[in-house]
Amino acid sequence: MSVVRGSGELSAARRVAAVERRVAQQWAAIPSVTDNEELLQRRRLQIAGAAYEEFARTGFASTSVSTVARHAGMDKRTLYDYVRDKHDLLYIVFLYFLPRQVQAIGGALADVDDPVDQIRAMARAHLTFLDEHESLGLLYYREMRHLRREQISEVLEMIGAIVELYEEVIRRGADEGRFRTSNARLAARTLAAALDMPSLTAWDVSRYDLSAIEKEILHVVLDGLVA
Repeated sequence: MSVVRGSGELSAARRVAAVERRVAQQWAAIPSVTDNEELLQRRRLQIAGAAYEEFARTGFASTSVSTVARHAGMDKRTLYDYVRDKHDLLYIVFLYFLPRQVQAIGGALADVDDPVDQIRAMARAHLTFLDEHESLGLLYYREMRHLRREQISEVLEMIGAIVELYEEVIRRGADEGRFRTSNARLAARTLAAALDMPSLTAWDVSRYDLSAIEKEILHVVLDGLVA
């Protein structure tokens, strides 16, 4: 996906491209029995969608491989042609969604140069992505512990790429006198966590319009940052 070409956009594009390369390596590292790359990708995306819905509905521990296979429209033996086990099923959910989230947030920088406006655009993209996939944020936080250790490390790298997108804009804004912060990294972590919050507390905040949630989060964050 082409991302952007303005102030800060080229750096964001490089980060997105780095995530895409890393994810491609992780997809390739999952064993499969087919050499048909087109079929492999199609099947794995089909399985990832089914796994996401089942894990979101009942959780990792209560979801069986057979249930995911049925949801994906195949039998369990066929599913095992494309993944090793249930841990891989969960992992491909992360491999499918997290790069797309990075792309959405990085892509929000297109044609926006002012750091404050960039933060607003990125925050809107962040909230919109999680709103469109309403169970995703909770799945990230609740189920990541079930991954293999090396898989968790890769997922944390992708989540870190999101934080780095915010950090770079905040750091540049501070250099330009637009933000006041003594630690751009912590400010970026705080912002990313605040933007994840609605998906983790949907039981409470789902009654509010997304634009109202965005406005309140940015009011709290930017009033603490803007010089």
